[in-house]
Amino acid sequence: MKKESCIFRVASRPNEGGGHVNRSLALADHLSKSLKIKFVIDNEGRNWMPHIKKSGFDSVVIKNFKKEKIAVSILDGYTFSASELQKWRKISNFLVFICDHNPSIHCYNLAIFPSRKIIDKKNKQILSGLKYALIDKNIHDTKKPRIKQKARNILVCFGVLDSKNATGLTISTLERVLKENPNLKIKVLLTSKSKHLDKIKVQISNMKLNIRLVVNRKNIIPLVHNADLSIGAAGNNLLERTAMGVPSITITTAQNQAHLANHLNRYKATINLGSIDKISIKNFEKTINKLLKNYKLRSAMSQKGKILVDGLGAKRTSKKILNLFNQRKQ
Repeated sequence: MKKESCIFRVASRPNEGGGHVNRSLALADHLSKSLKIKFVIDNEGRNWMPHIKKSGFDSVVIKNFKKEKIAVSILDGYTFSASELQKWRKISNFLVFICDHNPSIHCYNLAIFPSRKIIDKKNKQILSGLKYALIDKNIHDTKKPRIKQKARNILVCFGVLDSKNATGLTISTLERVLKENPNLKIKVLLTSKSKHLDKIKVQISNMKLNIRLVVNRKNIIPLVHNADLSIGAAGNNLLERTAMGVPSITITTAQNQAHLANHLNRYKATINLGSIDKISIKNFEKTINKLLKNYKLRSAMSQKGKILVDGLGAKRTSKKILNLFNQRKQ
């Protein structure tokens, strides 16, 4: 039986990082069993095409996309205008909108807010909250790491771009921590898309400390699994490390990350130090040392994280989309 079409229109400009692409890929992986998937990316987002292809899906830039009648369209991004949403609505039998804020969008059949709870006053279909966090299914399938009495492995990951160089700030702070804890092993994840990559290479080489730089690592799950403590931003990677049960320190590098960071901090699944623009280096160093020394705190953080984010969000969301789409056809 021929599969009906499903288009993912994903925000993928160079300044938008990889969160939209990667969480859409997580959802596409489940939907591909029932629908024929294709990705439509921004004209400036061609460098994502090999990554999407490696995940098993075709992609095309928006200017080359032939607008045809589509069974299901899924839009993931913050910057789509109301007029663009209306255009997709006209050619789609069923329109899904994925976002982390702006719940006032009104032209969808289903809206998904994976990182916050939304009260639906207009009786529209909304899936919201961490129950629908869209992360790689392999995270759920991977055996969760055991929290060790002594924490030695630290993972630093601020996403694809890290435009504010939170990585550099973290390395400088860890240099101070390493003087008191020389047995620590630190891995720093970056991609070639980061404009600070060369600066970070020089910074690490000048330190002569046990810090290893890992660039363009495709599968980061083993590195997250091996970490006793993770330091990063509050994008999709925070959801991944929380689901893995890895204790973490979070620094927000964009305004739209604040809600998720505060939410997980409230439930003690991470320690949120706030915005990169206002961070206290002294408090940052103090928090790292506190977590390294406190096994019970790390263990409790791990347990709470695994309860809050169980790794099944993409599967739940896929099932809901297919059920609603099939009901609409009847």
